[in-house]
Amino acid sequence: MRCSIILFTALLTVISTIEAQVYTKDIPYGLKHTFGLKNTIPQLELGRIDIEKNIEEDKLSPSTPLAYCNYIDTLIDLKQVGNSVSMEDGNVWTYKIYTENATSINLYLNRFLLPEGAKLFVYEENSRQYLGAFTHKNQKSNRTLQIADLTGNELIIEYFEPTNVNFEGEIIIKSIGVGYRDINEVLSSDFIDVNCQDGNEWQLEKHGVCKITFKSDLKGYQCTGTLINTTSYDGTPYFLTANHCISEENEANTAIVYFNYEKSECEGTTVVATNQTVSGAQLTATSSKTDFTLLLLDETPPASYQPYYAGWSRYEDNINSAITIHHPSEMTKKIAIDNDPVTSYPFVLNWSATNKSPTNSHWQVKFDRGITISGSSGGPLLNEKGQIIGQLHGGDATSGVDFYGKLSESWDLNIVNSQRLKTWLDPLNTDSMEISGYFPDGIIPDAHFSTDLKSVCYNYPIEFKNYSVFDVQSYTWKVDPPYAHFVNGTDSSSTNPVIQFDSTATYTINLQAKNNFGINQQIFTDYIEAGNTIETKYNIDENSYCFYEFNDIEIEPSGAVNYYWLTDDIDEYISSTTDENSHLYLSLTNDLDSTYLATIKLIGEQGVCVDTAEIQLNIIYPSNDNIINSTFLDFGVNGPFYNYCATTETNEPTPLIGDDCDGKNFWCDDYGSGTLVIENTTWFSFLAPQNGNVTIKTSGINSQIAIYEADKAEDIISGNLNKYSIVAANDDYSTTTNNAQIDSVNLTPGKRYWLQFDGYQGDEGSFFIELIDNLGTDINTYKLQENELLFYPNPSKDGIFKIMFTNEQQYQRFQVYIYNLNGKLIGEDILIPFTESINLSKLSNGLYVIKLISEKNIYQTRIAIIR
Repeated sequence: MRCSIILFTALLTVISTIEAQVYTKDIPYGLKHTFGLKNTIPQLELGRIDIEKNIEEDKLSPSTPLAYCNYIDTLIDLKQVGNSVSMEDGNVWTYKIYTENATSINLYLNRFLLPEGAKLFVYEENSRQYLGAFTHKNQKSNRTLQIADLTGNELIIEYFEPTNVNFEGEIIIKSIGVGYRDINEVLSSDFIDVNCQDGNEWQLEKHGVCKITFKSDLKGYQCTGTLINTTSYDGTPYFLTANHCISEENEANTAIVYFNYEKSECEGTTVVATNQTVSGAQLTATSSKTDFTLLLLDETPPASYQPYYAGWSRYEDNINSAITIHHPSEMTKKIAIDNDPVTSYPFVLNWSATNKSPTNSHWQVKFDRGITISGSSGGPLLNEKGQIIGQLHGGDATSGVDFYGKLSESWDLNIVNSQRLKTWLDPLNTDSMEISGYFPDGIIPDAHFSTDLKSVCYNYPIEFKNYSVFDVQSYTWKVDPPYAHFVNGTDSSSTNPVIQFDSTATYTINLQAKNNFGINQQIFTDYIEAGNTIETKYNIDENSYCFYEFNDIEIEPSGAVNYYWLTDDIDEYISSTTDENSHLYLSLTNDLDSTYLATIKLIGEQGVCVDTAEIQLNIIYPSNDNIINSTFLDFGVNGPFYNYCATTETNEPTPLIGDDCDGKNFWCDDYGSGTLVIENTTWFSFLAPQNGNVTIKTSGINSQIAIYEADKAEDIISGNLNKYSIVAANDDYSTTTNNAQIDSVNLTPGKRYWLQFDGYQGDEGSFFIELIDNLGTDINTYKLQENELLFYPNPSKDGIFKIMFTNEQQYQRFQVYIYNLNGKLIGEDILIPFTESINLSKLSNGLYVIKLISEKNIYQTRIAIIR
């Protein structure tokens, strides 16, 4: 949630300035004079901040905006406590604030009254970076001033007052904000820098989106917001954010709005934590129903900040795609893209017991690329034209859906002006349904370019695409080293030149954009690598998919000009098509019976250069997702197992809900709805031991289990309650553990039973199941009797075999399992009572392993069917 171009200007070769809050460009006396301030500055030590404790406490209130600092109330009169030094032209007061491990410090002044010529600075001595000078021009009617964060764990506040002033200035520090969140970037592909390829078309709109910080009670918070245009097109500094961020006047008064805080290039390694800011705002309108707040900034962003006032639209139809630009969790500016139509959420949104949003008051969006998190709140939802249609309220982490309060609903939400947007955004009373964006005169260009290829085949022409904004009048392109030339009728002044690189080398590209107000340039160092090799790449949202989600999966190639896909190895299960841009689309065509690893090859060509990339997609299918494919459990510890991507079957039964869900016959009410919900079930089976008494323990994820009795698996999902019964069930073994466990249940010796396993509230992950014979009969100790079972004729021409045992004919019940030679279970049955033949005529020709399990013996042999 930031907005800052981060501009460093070298001063005296060792001093760098932060361009922040509208101020005069001067240097603190403490950084340009050596008059012994270092050893004489009085210091306030605030002690060590418990960073981990603060972050953990913030997790208890996930619905609030992102908290990043604590405020310590003080009452410090700088002139009373600071060290005073007389200068030729006046006096300087300095005071130091220090804490052992803070990530940043900011100040809130409840008395800021300066005579003309006086200057106030805040700086960090070691890094020699500073904020200021603040002068009488920064004074507000309420005589307060919120000063932006300075990174680090210490700062010096310095006040200079010239001699012979009309009145004595006053500087009183009311609160000190001590930061506990690190502003370093979170390295994750889930976040997309606004200056990456996805942001190329949004270079103008990004200049309106800013990070905003504010003080509420003794906490400092961060959100996102946007400069928004009015029908006057006059640059009135209205700023749209969320009601759950700022909803009170005193919060608005402490607002700091940060412009242009972004990486200069996609995924750059350097993040400069300095900002262009304005301080203070008035609360103009707000409402919790659509979660909007409209602020009027106290200071108009100067042209040097390159401000853009976004347009807006009240239309609700035909919004075919949308994007958001935002500042997630203290990070630089990001973008998220949704290529699908935006839809209205038709239900009431229950944010809390007392906070509800009406039906159809919000847009629901699920982004195809990029995500939002805490700190993104208040960020704009923009339609295809770059117009604001809503601001971020919150999201559902489980489904990945975000909810944006509709601008169309906020427009005329209430007849009270302080609860609607219409009065402020349409001061001319035009009743416009939409307006475009606006930027004032005096703004120099923002140069920005991109190319689809960075690793190129030399002597092959490459087009450069120009995305520069702010009324550019002319361009100048430079290539270093100069072993390249412009082709296809373009030259160094073309908007979108085509360049051919003549030699193997690494090239730096410089674009200068010029208008009547100045020149701006973008330099990408070592941007193009030309040679006789290229790197073929691909982009895909994920590398693992649940089988039921694997439909119309898109893979986008890059790094070459012509592409060829090799998909022959996956044709058995997956269909593939390509479009005119060589994007590959995949869908599952045949049912899987286990997790499947699909391997695809991509060949890219560019001129005479060729490269191949291999793509592996894991399609997850739990082999025991359906009861017919239940996993056989041995006595002892079994696992690890996983219920990722598991589903429920039609007519799949559920145990009863009970208040004593830590008992042996009930499950807990997952969601408090009074109706049990099964979500990620997997199935297991086992044979009861000779004594019939077992205990089943689970470990791992929060689990629910149930034991079922039936003649065969199909009976349990038949929907006929007379064909099966639930023997026992458990959700929580005790009030202190979430692991399910069934103790000492009596079963019929030698009979097969089925075990249903589900994660509580859809929990997914790994787990173990321990099957215990309470009287010590362990099926793992059963003797394997390979020579005491005879099937004949073998091979069989019709699949009907006669069975002969050499002993143990007294056992009347056998569980039958049939495997192929790869160990895959392909069939099962029960022989009750034991018969002297078995019909396997449905099996195709081939070799099989057949296993018969009695109460205490396992019989195994090979059979063949040859027709």
